[in-house]
Amino acid sequence: MALFPSSLPNSRKDTRTVGHGIQSIFLIGFTLLTLTGIEARLSYLQIVEGSQLRKRAESNRVLWLCHKYLTPKYREYIEKAQNTKNVYHIRSTKQISEFLKLIENETKFKDGASA
Repeated sequence: MALFPSSLPNSRKDTRTVGHGIQSIFLIGFTLLTLTGIEARLSYLQIVEGSQLRKRAESNRVLWLCHKYLTPKYREYIEKAQNTKNVYHIRSTKQISEFLKLIENETKFKDGASA
């Protein structure tokens, strides 16, 4: 039993002599075209959109600082605020101003009670 198919008696051999050169040229051309496209895109991102991408990177640094310092404080505040579970259904702009007055009065009352 042979390991290679070309050594089998009924196997076909590739006897084609035309087209191999064209396939090679096409493959090389396609590869060069693809690499040129990638290089053009990278150049565009670096030159044209570079400053905008740097700004986004800076904002990511700020977001990390918020996550590191503000999130624990916010979670602590949520734990403290669980004792007063008030739900307000605000459906109009008039109710917004009433809500703000209510909150302001509550904070004044708490500040006066704790003093």
